[in-house]
Amino acid sequence: MRRYCLFLALMLAVMSVMGQSRLVPTAKIEDAGGDGYMAIVKDYLLHGQLDGYGNYPLFIYMARPSFTGEYALTGNRDSHVLTCTWARENLYYANIHNLDKSRMVKYDPAKVYIYQMQVPDSVMRMMETLVESAVETSSYLFRRLGYDGVTYHLEAHGDAAECWSPNDRCDELVTLMDQCCAAVVHNRPDSLIALMPQLRELTISFRQDYPDDLFELVSHNVTTYNKDSEKWYYQYLSSRKVQIEWEGEDEDSLQRVCDEFEARYGEELKAFSKWLTCHEFFEGRVCLHEEDFQDGSLSALYQQFLTNREEFMKQHERRQR
Repeated sequence: MRRYCLFLALMLAVMSVMGQSRLVPTAKIEDAGGDGYMAIVKDYLLHGQLDGYGNYPLFIYMARPSFTGEYALTGNRDSHVLTCTWARENLYYANIHNLDKSRMVKYDPAKVYIYQMQVPDSVMRMMETLVESAVETSSYLFRRLGYDGVTYHLEAHGDAAECWSPNDRCDELVTLMDQCCAAVVHNRPDSLIALMPQLRELTISFRQDYPDDLFELVSHNVTTYNKDSEKWYYQYLSSRKVQIEWEGEDEDSLQRVCDEFEARYGEELKAFSKWLTCHEFFEGRVCLHEEDFQDGSLSALYQQFLTNREEFMKQHERRQR
């Protein structure tokens, strides 16, 4: 018995290590057609939410257990309503005879529970951002064997990913999303709002793993004239959330200045852009100019942003020319 218990503990430890620590890219649930199992799941759990004319959930979280009923959580920004749809019994085993004979299975509302709850827009955006961030970090390199018998599917903004045996951060993700489902089922908006700090921190964790190429610097030149009709050249160096604007009298001298700036501040600028994206979910662009780099670094600018965001934005609001 002692050896058996030791062997069992060792197997559980090995299997947990083999769990997926990152989602794996997959096809959107909308693409499931025909008369297979996924088509049935789509029809029952997302019935009426996929009409192909802009009526598509902000995000989808779906769990497909091996034996118990499948369930899905979706969000609609227009109505600020979360919908949790739960199959009364496992859709695969309930329809296995039809699947074997390739029969079309008609939707039956009596076979699902549907729960809805209205939430503040900030909550809806937070949940959307979490799912989007998790899917953005998915990779084909992280598929692992597992033992829990549940496939978790997430998608947002046209991208989808899944995992079969979540581990580490993926385990935290599905646990939190399951808690969100429970809040909707029991109509407890207070319970959902209480989860927001955890959802936010997990989103930050996912976003810190975003590929660096999302924050690469890009540039383009703009030629304009001042009030005295003198020709000036402006160049914009942009990352995902930060825009740098430079100006000069001719393109060659301007290009030299921009090249020097990129060599000196390029990596720091990308890190600054990540900070804004990760920690503040910043929606606009910060427009910086040459004088912003004379008395401090981008790290100092970021600390200013954290200390007083409103004042920072007054100083660095995007300039339209």
